Amino acid sequence: MVAAGILTQPGCGHSVDVTPDKTVVCKDGSCLVLEPGHISYSQAQPETDVPPVVQVIPSKK
Repeated sequence: MVAAGILTQPGCGHSVDVTPDKTVVCKDGSCLVLEPGHISYSQAQPETDVPPVVQVIPSKK
């Protein structure tokens, strides 16, 4: 389906959205985002009663 410059490809278990600015491929709550000069990935986190542990690593200067 193509509408207003957005391409969505259902049927393979993935959702794929393509715009002039970026491409986003998602499945089961995980997404790969492709932008000019940049790639990022996010993954769904399970819900738990334990808060996440955040560790800050000081930068070396």
